[in-house]
Amino acid sequence: MGLAVSAFFTLPLGRGKHRHVSIAEAKHGAARVRPSMQGHPDSFKRNTLCTNQVPEYDHGMTLQYILFDLDNTLYSPRYGLELHVGRRITEFLVAYLGLSPEEALGQRRELFRHYGTTLEWLIAEKGYTDIEAYYQAIHPEGEADTLAPDPGLRDFLESLPLPQGILTNSPREHADRILAKLGVADCFTHIFDIRWNGFKGKPHAEAFRRALNTLGTIPETTLFIDDTLRCVSGYRALGGPGLLLDEENRYPAYPYPRIRDLRDLRGFLH
Repeated sequence: MGLAVSAFFTLPLGRGKHRHVSIAEAKHGAARVRPSMQGHPDSFKRNTLCTNQVPEYDHGMTLQYILFDLDNTLYSPRYGLELHVGRRITEFLVAYLGLSPEEALGQRRELFRHYGTTLEWLIAEKGYTDIEAYYQAIHPEGEADTLAPDPGLRDFLESLPLPQGILTNSPREHADRILAKLGVADCFTHIFDIRWNGFKGKPHAEAFRRALNTLGTIPETTLFIDDTLRCVSGYRALGGPGLLLDEENRYPAYPYPRIRDLRDLRGFLH
């Protein structure tokens, strides 16, 4: 049974302060899903995690919340942080499973057909248990050193008319480092990390539903932004407005909402 749409939503006043307003009160100021955010079944489902038909969105729904991915979403992939994470994961698989680098890369490509993360696959199929050792290897101290504070990002987030949170497949210590370096750690009401989600992250439907249940929202009233196609497709499969951030133009033929810069999000709110 789904959650009822609340008659209230929260407007941020900056620096962690918010004001509850009724939908009627905010009739002319609330953010709504633009017509271009309404969709039909996704044709870009590339894995077995995202195979449900996507219902059309309710054109009358008012957005209550914005849920962001973290890596390569709040900062540019040009920093190369995710490339370094991928390299460390490959090195870990080489050492732990005795694979060649090429075999490890091939295994990672294949596992994403069924799993949200490499760790989820290791736990389920390889009996791996030393989770803290894995994260220490993949997310070492200093991993965020190449990032710089981003006052423009902070200004952008504080200008949005809705409260915001983070849903990431990374552990909380990684999220805290990234958000601290960017200077936006206090801009979010919630940070949902992979431990909180029981190590079963996006694009699993349960990862989204658990976050939404905690927020007291439903997919149709929560905008989700991610740079990973399968995660956006997974959210759209729940009936929610999913927005693909495609800074490097990897998916030019994608037929649903897509932006090249995070600041372009404003064009989907009114």
